[in-house]
Amino acid sequence: MRVHKLMYESLERLLLYAFYAKSANGSSLNASLHEQLKTLIQSPSQSGLNDLRASDCFKELYQQYCIFKDQVRHGELGKTACLWINYMDKVALLLRFARATKLNDLDLHIASLWDMCPAFFAYNHHNYARYVPVYLFSLMNLSHTHPGAEELLRKNGFSVSRSDVPSTRNPVDLTIEETINRHAKSHCGIIGFSRNPAAYNRWCITRHARATFMEATYEMADMSSTELDTHKEIRRSQIAKSESDVQSLLEAIKGFVNPFQIDVKDKLFCLSSGAPATSKIEADLLSADAVGEKAFSEFITQRLQSKLVSFHQPIPRNKLSTFASLSQVKKVTSATNKQIQIKAERNLFGQLVMLSEEHSISLEKTLSYPLAPIPWALSTADGHPVKTDKAKLLHVLETGVAAPDAPKVEKTVYIIDGNAILQALIGLPTTFEELASKVFEQLPKVPRVDFVTDTYKENSIKSYERSRRGESQTFLIKGASTKVPRDWKSFMSNDSNKEQLIKLLLCEWQTEKYAPRLHNRHIYFVYKEECTLLTSEDGLTVQTMQVQDLFSSQEEADTRIILHCIHAAKSFGTEKDAIQQVPSFAEVNLHQRRHLMPILNTIQH
Repeated sequence: MRVHKLMYESLERLLLYAFYAKSANGSSLNASLHEQLKTLIQSPSQSGLNDLRASDCFKELYQQYCIFKDQVRHGELGKTACLWINYMDKVALLLRFARATKLNDLDLHIASLWDMCPAFFAYNHHNYARYVPVYLFSLMNLSHTHPGAEELLRKNGFSVSRSDVPSTRNPVDLTIEETINRHAKSHCGIIGFSRNPAAYNRWCITRHARATFMEATYEMADMSSTELDTHKEIRRSQIAKSESDVQSLLEAIKGFVNPFQIDVKDKLFCLSSGAPATSKIEADLLSADAVGEKAFSEFITQRLQSKLVSFHQPIPRNKLSTFASLSQVKKVTSATNKQIQIKAERNLFGQLVMLSEEHSISLEKTLSYPLAPIPWALSTADGHPVKTDKAKLLHVLETGVAAPDAPKVEKTVYIIDGNAILQALIGLPTTFEELASKVFEQLPKVPRVDFVTDTYKENSIKSYERSRRGESQTFLIKGASTKVPRDWKSFMSNDSNKEQLIKLLLCEWQTEKYAPRLHNRHIYFVYKEECTLLTSEDGLTVQTMQVQDLFSSQEEADTRIILHCIHAAKSFGTEKDAIQQVPSFAEVNLHQRRHLMPILNTIQH
């Protein structure tokens, strides 16, 4: 339950971020509403919550959010978002069922269980699927079959309160497990006398008395759980722990795939691997509710109403595929030439323990390998490479180095991740010619700028990683007058589109109309494995030159930037431009998303 609650909270926050990003409310939240929310967060209270709910601004905002959520539920943000909001609905249903027990709300108990039944049928939980409908019909007909029983249940009859704290009631069976059964158990249970009928009978007859003595002992020692005065989940320590867990989950989801920020909306992606689901898995996951509803309706009609089918006849299984169907399976041949299928199983460790008692198996050596067909450290269950956060290494290096003071403009070299600029473009012009001019205007007005871009190679790990994030259709950029597509994020999710765009920028910046802007400036432009120097000595023509020292097969601009940093440092005092007297690495201002000075110092030494 705790895992589902934390996951629900994390997904709800991500959905809120998507709502604010799409609506006008994200840019300017009403001032009074913002203040009310801030006050409620700092000092939560029922009166503050009631005041917030009564606010017209909050009602309007909440109504807009509900409309947005319903749109996502029907595919507004794509199939992946649709699947995960369906998961959120299921967790909300589970929480409503728990609420019904906590409050002894019989009507909510019946309604929640009724809504759960289709899932029991869809995913083959046949015991629940068979007997829960009978239980529900029994509850709904109590007034006719057992007069007075319904009133008894409504008066705290199907849950038990063991505390003075409101809304903390427990199911009857769970209460028995936590009281009589727990307190009546001996240290070793009934082992040792279970085959002696007389001893076993005495144990059964006196177990309630032993439980009473045990509970009385707890009360005398002030260890009774019935004296709690607050809900466990609203204690400050628990709130802090839950918030920390939610933040960890948010970071993990963003590190994989955010289901509400996927550009490719017509495919269903796995969050952990980023791999698209097959057409069968996609259809089964998105139609599971409809399949369950149909099976639930047929069960009621055929077995409970018309009784055309025997109640105890086996329920047909629904062979719905999930992302688990993508898991890698490996077959090996045993010593008896029998093929054995190896797959990830949760009971594999138990099997190893049992086998180690009969055979000379070293568990220490066995457990040094992953209990799976593939190493979890390298790949996910479906065989895709595990994602890693390379930024964490640079963050560690940053802690040991102080950022240098910004030098004067004439002594500054800007080494820029060109793809970062292209991805962050807003206010797009009409044509690519205007776009090239807009990007050039964003370059710093300094003597030297290195415009470093990624290289896109087929059949590389990086190209696979980009495909995990989703790909869009390929555009043809035949000339500078080509219209810029309006869906820029989708355009930039295709490697071919980005490569064409970078090539067009290079071609445009080489034309004579850029000569006045390149006068006495040096632009080092990276395209594929090559690097071209763009400059203009007279402001009338553009001179280009291939810089062999900056040729590289590195795909990532993040790593290729290091090569440009070293080249810039070596070029000081030799270039015929305004960069003349820069004494050390400390005066090189690297405007990059990460501070690379520690790496440069290491390379220099």
